[in-house]
Amino acid sequence: MKRYPAIAEYNQSAQNPATAFTDSELAAGRLATSALGLPIVLGGGFALTYTVSSKARKFAVRCFHRYVPDLKYRYAQISDAIGGLRSEHFVSFEYQPKGVRVRSQFYPVVKMAWAEGPTLGVFLEDNYDDAAAMRSLSSSFHELARFLAGHGIAHGDLDNGNLVVRNGSLTLVDYDGMYVPAMRLGDGNELGHAPFQHPGRTPGHFGPRIDDFSFILIDLSLDAIAHDQTLYERFCNGDNILFQKSDFENPQKSPLFRELRRIGPLADKVEDFASICKRRIKKVPSLEAFLARHAKPGGAAVRQTTRGVPAGSRPEGMSNLDYIKSTLGKSTPGRSQIPQSSRIGNQTSNRFWLFVVALILGLVLTNL
Repeated sequence: MKRYPAIAEYNQSAQNPATAFTDSELAAGRLATSALGLPIVLGGGFALTYTVSSKARKFAVRCFHRYVPDLKYRYAQISDAIGGLRSEHFVSFEYQPKGVRVRSQFYPVVKMAWAEGPTLGVFLEDNYDDAAAMRSLSSSFHELARFLAGHGIAHGDLDNGNLVVRNGSLTLVDYDGMYVPAMRLGDGNELGHAPFQHPGRTPGHFGPRIDDFSFILIDLSLDAIAHDQTLYERFCNGDNILFQKSDFENPQKSPLFRELRRIGPLADKVEDFASICKRRIKKVPSLEAFLARHAKPGGAAVRQTTRGVPAGSRPEGMSNLDYIKSTLGKSTPGRSQIPQSSRIGNQTSNRFWLFVVALILGLVLTNL
């Protein structure tokens, strides 16, 4: 197994893009640095990410500090799968097997177009107290989940840093652990960020459904914050939204679950998610299925009948209007007898108003 450079080694090399990067555009670029002149670098499970600006373009350059099996092969499959989609959910990228020089050795990099906009973590920090923004963000997650499911794709590591919020949509970055249909099931190379993952996840679960748990917990988190913004203030530690791994492992003793159960409109969702945490990962539903079973009922589908006409009493094929007309003048069993003169007068009046009512109902039903 090839040894990859440590962060200090990459930093030392990256400070001089002209000699560090073999790509002409990156070599001519300018590295983002701190006030002290040191490279600004974002850490990750497998890679370090630098920002390089070249003329009018900006790139995220991922340099690997850990060995990733079949890295070139995986990125080729990912490129084939998402390249033709032309979706705002992805950015263009290029895998370069000999992209960066550290001392006398060359190592791979992934050159990615920069996704302009705040990361999910930054967006939440700026907008958690805006319930409308939380609900809009939740809708964006629903759309992203449907899109990925529709193409048999899973990101594998949804978290605060791997999602960018821009133009009312969500863009995914960091494709190291992505699953696309051409890949082998169960051949995972990472487990994702713990505060967003099912506690039972293993590399063997690698496949199109590995994002289901993450999508559900993000949906529940945003819904909860929209109801009570103080939840974010009390439970977000910068590395999560609300949940931590310990909450998934023991929902019954979790302080967060205890708080969520107090939000009446979310009670069913919360209990359902608590049970999902205890199930095997293969039993986790899709976000769409989870939302469907907690959708507000729109009223049971019932057979429409005219008020006062019991269901089943109208002959098959007869309209409500014809049925009402056919009953006019018929005596009702058990009705008390009244004098003939009064009954005739009442019948005439009743028939008139019944006909008016029947006519109105007929017009209404015709336009339904």
